[in-house]
Amino acid sequence: VASTVDASAFYVFHNAGTTAQSFNTGVDLSSAVLLADGTQAGLTPIPLGSSAVTIITTGGASTVTLPALTSAIIRK
Repeated sequence: VASTVDASAFYVFHNAGTTAQSFNTGVDLSSAVLLADGTQAGLTPIPLGSSAVTIITTGGASTVTLPALTSAIIRK
């Protein structure tokens, strides 16, 4: 979803399953920030090292992995 305030785009992921799930985005999220995960949310970015959510970028496309029963909001 694109922001109407600035050039940000927001990516929302939800894993309703009972095991971890990876989502291939087709988008480079290497400069994106995590704003919400399964334990916290806010305007201050959540360091990926302190979250169970992972973002791995290879060849210009990112894969986002979420633990079971977790949602994530990422801003680029």
